[in-house]
Amino acid sequence: MARALTGSVRERAGSWEASVPRLSDPKRRMSARFTTEADAWAWTADQVKRLRQGLEPERSAGRRRGRPARVERGARVGATRRGDAVSLAAIGRRWHAERYQALEYAGADRAADVLADLEMHVFPAFEDLLGSDVEAGRARVIDWVRVMAGKKPVDPLFTYRPPRAHSYAKQTVTNYLWLLTQVLDYARELGHEVPRYTAGVRALNPAGRTKRKAVFVSVARALAVAGHLHVVHQVVLWLLRIAGLRISEAYGLLVANFFVDEDGAGYLAVENQGGKWFSVRDDEGGIHRVRHKEEGKTDAAYRLVALAPPLTELLQVVVGAFHTPPDGTIDMGARLVPGIRAEDGGQEGFRSALARAAALTGAPDDPDAYSIVPHELRKGFATDLGWDADVSDLVARRFMGHVAGSDVFSLVYCLDTRLRDHLAPGARAMAARVEEAGVDSLMVPTTLRPTYGKNVDATRVALADAVLEEAGWQVRRSEGLLEVAEVAAVLGRAESTTRRLMRRWIPAVKGERGEWLAELDDVLAFRARLDGHELLADVAEATGLTYHLAYQLMGRLGIEPAKDARTRTLLLTDKDARRIAEEAERLSALRTRAMPVAEAAAALGVAVSTARLYIRRGLLVEVDETDARGTRYVTRASVEVEKAARKAWRR
Repeated sequence: MARALTGSVRERAGSWEASVPRLSDPKRRMSARFTTEADAWAWTADQVKRLRQGLEPERSAGRRRGRPARVERGARVGATRRGDAVSLAAIGRRWHAERYQALEYAGADRAADVLADLEMHVFPAFEDLLGSDVEAGRARVIDWVRVMAGKKPVDPLFTYRPPRAHSYAKQTVTNYLWLLTQVLDYARELGHEVPRYTAGVRALNPAGRTKRKAVFVSVARALAVAGHLHVVHQVVLWLLRIAGLRISEAYGLLVANFFVDEDGAGYLAVENQGGKWFSVRDDEGGIHRVRHKEEGKTDAAYRLVALAPPLTELLQVVVGAFHTPPDGTIDMGARLVPGIRAEDGGQEGFRSALARAAALTGAPDDPDAYSIVPHELRKGFATDLGWDADVSDLVARRFMGHVAGSDVFSLVYCLDTRLRDHLAPGARAMAARVEEAGVDSLMVPTTLRPTYGKNVDATRVALADAVLEEAGWQVRRSEGLLEVAEVAAVLGRAESTTRRLMRRWIPAVKGERGEWLAELDDVLAFRARLDGHELLADVAEATGLTYHLAYQLMGRLGIEPAKDARTRTLLLTDKDARRIAEEAERLSALRTRAMPVAEAAAALGVAVSTARLYIRRGLLVEVDETDARGTRYVTRASVEVEKAARKAWRR
């Protein structure tokens, strides 16, 4: 894979070598050497800008072939002599290069995130910090912390504003403070006299923000959510909730990572990540972008997970439906979670589907209680294990992919034997949670079907559908479902309006002929939620207005709309809907007998200011009504009279 269009700077033989890829051949790079790190980074930034504009990089005018320019002993950039002026950005970039590139403290993704945080939030705010005394520097750091929290600075002359207008989370600002402290400590290691500006400074709680409370997703709640997901997303749901995987670990599993022993017990070998773009380093230090990462999030992420019997049964059906062709040979190298549109994608699609399904099954009066994010499924798994007396702390941590403890016994002497006898209590605990939910299978019947991409063989899709229907997991859509006309009759709405409501507000699926189908219970639930109310979008459509104009009319009339608790859609009472309809009729009559001043000016071929002058002179007759925007109108009759007069004058 070709390298990304980014530049790099490294120290070599007393000078700084910068390199950027060539546009014609990204595998080859153009290099230049400089005596100072600042010059190297400046040249790199200019060439990256040219590359992103589709231009070839230019060689440095100051670059000399052969040996690099001589640098005096002890004059290395970033390690200037004590007392010399020093740039925080230069020190910070050198610290980042040493820590995350030379020593590889973290993966390529983390290294890129740290550099982006430095460039966006630390360097711009503290460009001249190292030239300040301790009192002025600490005041600047404190004001920065206050501004990042959305509060007013102590010094009214403090002008820095963060890139984003809203406040930042406390943990986020804590991370930025840690970066600043690390750079300052590194400057001291290089011999600079740098005061401890950040000592005792901490992040503040952000103003105007309420921290979202994590939701415990029980197995019963997960079963309800699964009914609104198709089979592929159900697989991911249960891998997170019943096996405790991270979402990237679920999408990184291969078929070979799932196996069943002679006693019928299922296991997962968790060792990869997938489902999104990852940055990885090669042996030469180059950065590449991949969709399947052959390593875990941490060193402890590599583990063996014992599966509850219902999840083992579900995964066996998945392998038989999606990964076993008619000849009976299993594709061991395929991703365990079936690919829909692309074999290497899927995380964002699952997040969106989970949010929609959670909104359809939660408590409308408590937004935090019915919104679910993928990580809360894993937290639910950890909660079940943590409060189960039969599961030891060591086993629970190994299931989660965490180090069991920080002492020598946990880290060195307690080896991970990965014996199934040790993992069995965790699997039994999750099987008990499923049994408590009153079900014997995780394959929740669903009428939803994945939307497969063009690259997926239709024959394989048909074979998978047959296996899933035989297992009772995926049922035919036409059984007991209402068509658009029937739903419209239940709601008392036009078919065109009903078709727009289905799938977005009413859970619906496509039938065999491509028609929308919905369950009667979902239709009745939607009608109950809207009892005595109308959607603002429906009112706009019925009155012939655009949604934005209807919204303006609503504000001009002083109407305070309600909001549907699940979809956050604006709702109007029947009385308010009639007021908007009457206002729309008035505006329609106004447009029939009058036109805006700007439109009248265009019809007469004059400027708007001239048209307003005609109004003051009485040549154009202004009406005493306006529209929702407050636009002034003149009668069409007066415009026609003035137009005829102008024609006569020209003759």
